[in-house]
Amino acid sequence: MSASTPPVHIAGVGITRFAKQQELSVKDLAREAVTEALADTGWVGAAYFATAGQGCIEGQHMVVGEIALKAMGITGIPVTNVEDACASSSTALNAARWCVAAGGSDICLVVGVDKLFSTDKEKSIAVFDGAWDVHRVAEQSQALFSLAAQECHEQGSQA
Repeated sequence: MSASTPPVHIAGVGITRFAKQQELSVKDLAREAVTEALADTGWVGAAYFATAGQGCIEGQHMVVGEIALKAMGITGIPVTNVEDACASSSTALNAARWCVAAGGSDICLVVGVDKLFSTDKEKSIAVFDGAWDVHRVAEQSQALFSLAAQECHEQGSQA
């Protein structure tokens, strides 16, 4: 940002316990953190909702933020859904920062939430199936196996 860009501040924060919480949905986890954050700010003009694994685990592949926020009564604001693998939340925070700095909104809500664990192991594994170029699976698999073999060989020679 340039020297003429006004400073942007984080005004409210909410967080959930980091754990495998099978009984809670992504909407439940988001509600807990958003409620806590909004206790500090009260109002938002836009939202950036980051998640990477919810589609595979819960089946909500699209309009994730709109659905989760509507369940909390948050409607009528622009919602941008962000997926950037493990960087989803930081990407959403950066986008919100630019939105505020550009005058798009005075206050943005940023939500980063994910569930990567399921009692259905196929769902948990499916989260990562789409985290590489699905058109080059054989080539990438061979490269990963080669790296693993090289690492095992190096570890064995150091023992």
